[in-house]
Amino acid sequence: MPFEGAPSSAVPSGTELARPFLPSRDFALSKAFYETVGFHKLLDSEVAIFGAGSGGVHSAAGLSKGLGRKLHDAVDGGRSRCMVGPHRQPGSSSAVRRSAAERSRSSALGASSRVSLRSLRGAVACGPTAPWHGSRLRGSPAMTREPQPELALRIVVENPVPGVRMCLQRGRADLVEPTGVTPSTLVFDFTVRIGAAKPGGGPVFLGPFTQGPPTGRFVYVNSGRRAGQAGSCWDRRAKIPLSQIPPRQIQDALSGGSARLEVRIGGRAPDGGPVCASVKLPTPGWCLCRDSAD
Repeated sequence: MPFEGAPSSAVPSGTELARPFLPSRDFALSKAFYETVGFHKLLDSEVAIFGAGSGGVHSAAGLSKGLGRKLHDAVDGGRSRCMVGPHRQPGSSSAVRRSAAERSRSSALGASSRVSLRSLRGAVACGPTAPWHGSRLRGSPAMTREPQPELALRIVVENPVPGVRMCLQRGRADLVEPTGVTPSTLVFDFTVRIGAAKPGGGPVFLGPFTQGPPTGRFVYVNSGRRAGQAGSCWDRRAKIPLSQIPPRQIQDALSGGSARLEVRIGGRAPDGGPVCASVKLPTPGWCLCRDSAD
């Protein structure tokens, strides 16, 4: 018998396109999305079925062990006709294997209608990472993307070891040369993005130069072999903390036009080699400054 609240549905013939099953974090919002983009609703229960042409999607709230059974019952209306494995004929208590021709036809249909779940999740996920995050769906609350302003930073390495190369690390392995060099200093200019603050904490620094956990971000200044200097006797990396930047300084720098935050560190470790490990910032730490051109 047809499922309740939906038009009668014939027993699947095997020529229909596959309907991927997509669990939803927000079931109501997911259903609103499918209707907005043009799918027609075939079933609205614990499992929602949407059609488009001979295909469509199945959606449900979350995941559970019994959800597959509910989906099977909703699609077939009690007529046991599974798309995978042996199935039972109506009124029969014995499992009947599909014929070779049916298996061949199903395989061909599966190959022609195979869908990338990764792309589908990106297209229909109802979460903060969805591509339409910031737009509004019919009947749903407005969603907005948190702004991520860019903060200009500068690290000045004073009295570096002569002849030892130093670079700023970007990502896992990329190296960035100093933006300024004098006989007594190396200057590294770069930017980070400012993400939303964690509950009870400061802002989160984002971008390719940031390293470490969200609550303890830092940047790497590499030296010797770690900076791409083959044959150097030094192979070091220094951690410059970002978590010590006060939120007030960040606000002042973002509202100050060409202002940036600058920190100065010594270029040598106690053993006379390049600075390394976690760097204890000298007083006053990060400071607000402006480019000399201003």
